[in-house]
Amino acid sequence: SLPFAQLTALFIILLVVNWIAEGNLGAKFKQLASNKFSLLFISLYAVQLIGLIYSENTDAGLFSLQVKLSIFVFPIVLLSVPLSETVKNSVYQSFIAGCLLASLILLSVATYFISVYGSNRFFYQDFSILMHLGYFSMYLNLAVALLLLHILPGSLSAIPRFFSFSRSWAFLLVVFFSVIILLLSSKMGILTLMLILNGFVIFYSISKKSYLKGLGFFVLIAFFAVVAFKFMPEMSARINRSVKAVSGP
Repeated sequence: SLPFAQLTALFIILLVVNWIAEGNLGAKFKQLASNKFSLLFISLYAVQLIGLIYSENTDAGLFSLQVKLSIFVFPIVLLSVPLSETVKNSVYQSFIAGCLLASLILLSVATYFISVYGSNRFFYQDFSILMHLGYFSMYLNLAVALLLLHILPGSLSAIPRFFSFSRSWAFLLVVFFSVIILLLSSKMGILTLMLILNGFVIFYSISKKSYLKGLGFFVLIAFFAVVAFKFMPEMSARINRSVKAVSGP
């Protein structure tokens, strides 16, 4: 449900209710206290909470705490119970399935508007109707990273292969999500995608000592980038404005 912003709050509530209904809270809090990562995230929220004491705008402070509540809730719920590899794999697959479903909905809606009303909604804010385009771009980048780890040979992957489908399907999903990120045209999203793809190529080339193949991947990425800039003038204009803003006087 993460790519569907309107539903996320409901599922967070259901997640917490389920966590409480499972019981064994003492053991859960003991596990939580021994997990340094959970304490790190909770401390971030604690700093926000303490900052409310010094805030001159209590209403804005309370709203900020409400928006950032997931930083407090998720570590408690997800890190207080040891998760098996099977459960983790289900989380990865569900997240990517949610990203895929949301992307297909965006494409379907944009196709409907251009075929019925002649209105082009395949770009930027008009395209991202489910949530903020910057956030959705980052979700898709995470999905791309997970899929690339799946594509890597098992001996090189940072995590075990966790999808039931083949590497070929994973590669097609990487291409598909990359196209959606370009349509969203979030500057940070595109930059993150480039870093992920090029980082993957470098890691693969060095690990496999296959530098010629790595060079081929770099050329392929560069080719698709040129094609995207050529046939997506709106995205190209946004990137150019950003470059001029940074490099200008």
